[in-house]
Amino acid sequence: MDTQLLKSLADTQEWMLLGPEIALAAGALALLLVEAFLPARLRVWTFRLGLILNLGVLAWVFISTQYTPCPVNSTMEAHTAFGGLIGTSLFANQFRVIFLLGNTLFFWVASNYLRNRKLPASELAILSTLVTAAMMLLVHSQHFATLFVALETVTIGLYAMVSYARLSRFSLEAGIKYLILGGTSTAVLLFGIGLLYGAGGNSAFNGSVSDPLQFSQLSAFLDLNQGNAIARLGVLMVLASVAFKIGLVPFQIWIPDVYQGAPTPVTAFLAVSSKAAGLGVLLILVKASGPFEPMRGFLTPILTVVTLITLVYGNLVALAYTNVKRLLGMSGISHAGFLMIGVLVLMSEEGVMWISGALTFYLLVYLVGSYAVFGVMSVLNPAADEDQDLYDYTHLSEKRPGLAAMIAMGLGSMAGIPPLGGFVAKAAVFIAAWYSGMFTLVFVGLACVVVSIYYYFKWIREAYYSDPMPDYEGEEAPQGERSFPGARLGDKGVFILLGAALLILGLMPGNLISLLSSF
Repeated sequence: MDTQLLKSLADTQEWMLLGPEIALAAGALALLLVEAFLPARLRVWTFRLGLILNLGVLAWVFISTQYTPCPVNSTMEAHTAFGGLIGTSLFANQFRVIFLLGNTLFFWVASNYLRNRKLPASELAILSTLVTAAMMLLVHSQHFATLFVALETVTIGLYAMVSYARLSRFSLEAGIKYLILGGTSTAVLLFGIGLLYGAGGNSAFNGSVSDPLQFSQLSAFLDLNQGNAIARLGVLMVLASVAFKIGLVPFQIWIPDVYQGAPTPVTAFLAVSSKAAGLGVLLILVKASGPFEPMRGFLTPILTVVTLITLVYGNLVALAYTNVKRLLGMSGISHAGFLMIGVLVLMSEEGVMWISGALTFYLLVYLVGSYAVFGVMSVLNPAADEDQDLYDYTHLSEKRPGLAAMIAMGLGSMAGIPPLGGFVAKAAVFIAAWYSGMFTLVFVGLACVVVSIYYYFKWIREAYYSDPMPDYEGEEAPQGERSFPGARLGDKGVFILLGAALLILGLMPGNLISLLSSF
């Protein structure tokens, strides 16, 4: 191999670009060693040290994003390093913050969940930290080799997290289902990458591209070969695997069972961080100058149909559920559809300039609203975690008005009720779609918002109105005997922050969306 080429590749190794990911992964491995040598009575500190590590890296990323100038002009445009394997951008840094915020709140929910259960805490903290580091690397991918390794690191970690409650048959069943369907998704991804490599390595390149799996080179090939059947099939298979992570129809089949069976903190992690990671990968692939950008004319009609079906399916099926974890799973499918409207705006020629900021804003609001609800679920922390039902929240406002208020705010934000942040997030996506001429998506989306209000408010109604519980097997359920655990002082502080964030994001969103679109 040419020594000059090797030297040029070595010159592109900018390790500090991956400083937060390296720190997080190295810290997680260090915690594993600490766990091995600490006495049993001190192992709770491993969990606490993991939280401190996560907060430290979050502060690092936030400060560096604010005060380090971007090497490129566009939020989505990437500055590549490591021979084109990875790229950094303001878009990737914003997703870093979302992943780290999600992991911080995961620690909080997990601490409540694990309090009365005979499960080790430190291993769960280590797994979530490693998965978060892999997600951060995932949104820096500029090559399919990097994308595949990072994505599989995320997936393998999630296999273990979903089945973490090893004494619960529901958790083990959810882990098996996620393993089988996730493995199928991996096979589809690899087959798609193989097709793109096989098509991109043929004579159609005319010798102009050295590595057909590097995103910039693949884009050049697809631009010259937009009608290539093998390339089209490869693109569709890659996107199908990404759609599995996001939860788009028809790749959502795993969501109800896995969301119900997984421990509550892991369900929250899947609902927010895993969905954000899948969306980040999708944006990298279809953005302007992305590898699939030349295929927009072919992909837009397909993704539009998928988005419409996802919106309708997620909201209509949610009407039938009373199990709250399954309901939140269907809600997550619905939100995936709303996010896809923004992705389609980004792909359109008439797309508005601030849509990338609106999507990031939507994810941030969804994160805060989701963890407000999952936080209440973790405080109540019933023994039968997988069987939480809407009717289990009857009388909640009478005995725990603060928890009922957080349920109302979190669900109200997800439903899109003003003045909460979810209203602005959905409105921004709809406005962008309207300006882009996507009237069908706007009308269907608005209809789905109306439908979603029913099942979100059905939960809120149970918390605030003391309706008699339904009979089970002909026996009348006892009234007024249910007790609800109270929130600890630390929980109350987090709830206050989450509630304030939902209000601030709803009342003063403009500057933040502009900031996310440009900084």
